[in-house]
Amino acid sequence: MADANTCIMKRAAAAAGASIAAVALAACGLIHVHPAASVGKPLPDLTLETMDGSSERLQPAHGRVTFVNVFATWCPPCKAETPDLVSFAAAWASRGVEVIGIDQQETPAQVAAFRARYRIGYPVLIDTGRATKDLLGARVIPRTIVVDGSGVVRTVFSGPMTRAQMDDLAARAGAGS
Repeated sequence: MADANTCIMKRAAAAAGASIAAVALAACGLIHVHPAASVGKPLPDLTLETMDGSSERLQPAHGRVTFVNVFATWCPPCKAETPDLVSFAAAWASRGVEVIGIDQQETPAQVAAFRARYRIGYPVLIDTGRATKDLLGARVIPRTIVVDGSGVVRTVFSGPMTRAQMDDLAARAGAGS
């Protein structure tokens, strides 16, 4: 019986210690407990930096499908998908789709050079903090969140997309119908 009681006490102490450690880490900001963008839920509110350094709230246009693409200029898969994303944005703009790029933690000069290199015509914002990681779950990039015309997340896609995948996701979110 003593062995069973000792085992139970050790398990309880370990669980309490783990709980205390998690609370301490969260309080220090080392664990982030914000909900990430989830399918079927509204897109989380984000305020990001514009290319000129001012702040702008990310708001998908009502009645339009919005592709929110999180990227970085140094990221090889991001570079690989950008030409398809640029082509997709141009082709679907008149069909009720907008694309918004969000760069993770780079300078406006770096982002401007990337935009020029790939001839990006859609708006690009810059996350100077952790909003895309904490609120959009973009710990792996590229990450694209597809939002329908009512502001509800319809798809969360991690990794590079092809043009065919973009076309399919736009149609499934209600664009062009």
